[in-house]
Amino acid sequence: MRGILLLLLMGAVFTDLVRGKIYNVLVFPAAAAGILLRLESGGRYAVPGLLISMALPGLLIPFWLCGRGIAAGDIKLLFAISCLMAPAVFLPCLILSFVAGAILAILVWIAGKDRKASIPMAVPIAAGTGIVVFGTGGGLV
Repeated sequence: MRGILLLLLMGAVFTDLVRGKIYNVLVFPAAAAGILLRLESGGRYAVPGLLISMALPGLLIPFWLCGRGIAAGDIKLLFAISCLMAPAVFLPCLILSFVAGAILAILVWIAGKDRKASIPMAVPIAAGTGIVVFGTGGGLV
């Protein structure tokens, strides 16, 4: 599971930095693998946790609809990440990702860049997720 997550994060960071997009061909296979692995390993108890994990990124859709700070690819990336872990692990990833995004935005602003410049959110998402999963030994499925 960590290998899938690592490949997903590396691919998303690369495409977001180079092309400014996070491609479905990267995100959806990782999400499908996460769903199948969680269902296989958790039995009937996996379903409620999986549904909760998958719903959390959906809370960001209103911000995307308003055009405020997050793009659809970022939400899909968070969805794929959520499929790979329990809600108790995903929630700290989500929080740290947005803290890292805020820090990056402040640094861009201090550097004198345009306030409306877009920030490749895959970078702070990968940072927040990496800290929780790889830095603290946070559990995946």
